[in-house]
Amino acid sequence: MTGPRQLLLPLTAAHALNHAYLLALPVILGPLMAEFHTGPLGGGTALMGLYLAAGLGALPAGWLADRFGSRRVVAIFLVGAAACLGFTAMARNLVSLSVAIFFLGAFCSLYHPAGLAAISRECRPIGKAMGIHGMGGNLGLAMGPLLVAGLTSVIGWRPALGILAASGLLLLPGIAGSKRITADRPEPATDPPDRSSPASRTGFLLSVTAIALAGLCYRGILTFLPLHLARNSGGILSSLDPVGAGGLLTTFCLLIGMGGQYFGGRIGHLAFADRIYGILLLGAVPFPFLMGYLKGLPLVLAAAAFAFFFFAAQPLGNLLVAQHSGESRRSLGYGISFSLNFGIGSLAAPASGWIAQEAGLAAAFPAMGIPLAGAILFSWILSRTMTGGKTGRRESPPGFPDRPSRTAAPLDDR
Repeated sequence: MTGPRQLLLPLTAAHALNHAYLLALPVILGPLMAEFHTGPLGGGTALMGLYLAAGLGALPAGWLADRFGSRRVVAIFLVGAAACLGFTAMARNLVSLSVAIFFLGAFCSLYHPAGLAAISRECRPIGKAMGIHGMGGNLGLAMGPLLVAGLTSVIGWRPALGILAASGLLLLPGIAGSKRITADRPEPATDPPDRSSPASRTGFLLSVTAIALAGLCYRGILTFLPLHLARNSGGILSSLDPVGAGGLLTTFCLLIGMGGQYFGGRIGHLAFADRIYGILLLGAVPFPFLMGYLKGLPLVLAAAAFAFFFFAAQPLGNLLVAQHSGESRRSLGYGISFSLNFGIGSLAAPASGWIAQEAGLAAAFPAMGIPLAGAILFSWILSRTMTGGKTGRRESPPGFPDRPSRTAAPLDDR
């Protein structure tokens, strides 16, 4: 494995770990609420700190990656997040737990601006590379709940978090020993998009708004999905305790989402990213509403269908950010996107917690369909704006060809 292939492997592994960290706490939300004597609102508020820090930190993380290079930023993420998970495992009250997971979110915020910018600069075809990288994130989302739920059922949640933290340190030598992920001072493209043009600014603004609204839906659903499946799966996994059953069913849904990532990456094309993004999100719209009313196997299937369509859209959303941000500041563009995504998305945790506490857990899921509809609206506006209301075939943006450059060897399409 050489060049971009060697780059993609450690980034995909770090991406998987990043998402495993971010989902570890929602999986054990039930035991955490019981141990710290709080309800869904208190638990959701504590998790808001995790998502809020993951959003606020993404903006400076983008600047750091542009300034110092992605490898250093990814390494800092691995060390810092592992330490914060260790402190979370030692928390003795809700305040210390909230502080520890806030800083966990801050370190997790470092990954996406660095990793995605590296892939967008160096891997072609970019859609397939984003899809493979996204599959790694879904693998972490899927295996994280399975690992944490399984270990929690056997040895308790504190040792489970300690083991998860150690896995991050084991990955560190692979990141440090790999070839340089990006140049320390990235060179601008020979023909970068005109970032000063009104179309470029408008396209970026519309893109990150749509992504942020989709993130609001995603955070609200994923925060309480393990608990919802544990309580309403109709005894599908009756041999397991509720935490284990909720974690395993969540893993199943996220593995389906992993297939969605690959599908979205395969059909992704820079010239049509805005249209395809909106269409895939439209496919996801019915399922948050169904998840609020179904039980048993139909509930699990609805959650899996939502995961497929929602995660299929993610590679296209990442393409939109790359398309509408400049080459030399692409990490910063991803930082802005993820800052809004996680920052606005963090509000979904206490909001859905309040809805669950006041109207029942099932009511939180249809409510999350509202911001998803907003994301579709903004993606439609983006498509109309970028084409001037016209239809027809479009070419890839200037300075951003789908074909590889001399410094970006293609991935194997076989």
